[in-house]
Amino acid sequence: MDFLIDNSNSHHLYDDMKIYILGFFSLTLCSLLFADETKEPEVAYTLHINGKSVRIEAGKEVEMKGEFKDLKVELVPDKSKKFDFGGVEFEYPVQMAFAAELDDDLKIWTLDGNEMILMYYQFPNQKMSGQEFAESIATQYGKDATIVPTKIKLNGVEYQCSRLHITLAGVKLHQTVFSLPSEKGSRLFMIQD
Repeated sequence: MDFLIDNSNSHHLYDDMKIYILGFFSLTLCSLLFADETKEPEVAYTLHINGKSVRIEAGKEVEMKGEFKDLKVELVPDKSKKFDFGGVEFEYPVQMAFAAELDDDLKIWTLDGNEMILMYYQFPNQKMSGQEFAESIATQYGKDATIVPTKIKLNGVEYQCSRLHITLAGVKLHQTVFSLPSEKGSRLFMIQD
């Protein structure tokens, strides 16, 4: 799978940006059929019993046929969870903290890791490009915030991005913003390292 950020315009490498976070990134245009978009996805497990593997999810029963004697059992948690909200689907590491803030005009999902934060914004009733969103964010940081055009490649599709360079209390932050195609409203990602 391709995941590439072109920073030739900024003369600064993106420091891998913890590529593993989006290593399984897969965009879908699925419908919104979720009962609770604020509920964190469950961790799935693989149960190994005497050499056989069974996929299980927390709180769900699994029926196993046969007789079992002198069992060797190992329960292995998945290393990733499946994000499947707001018409977007991808895998993310289980250690990332999940949060969701949803209302009628704006939905925000946040995945917070040790060295990176991924935020997905959905504006159901407002059209906004990644550039416009980046500019609105930059105004909050003052005149020292700069925006540099860049690109990101996900599953072979290249997206135009805006990369903000910010210094807050002596700490340098980088936020990369890009939009996904949307028939109605806007869908934007912000990746902060």
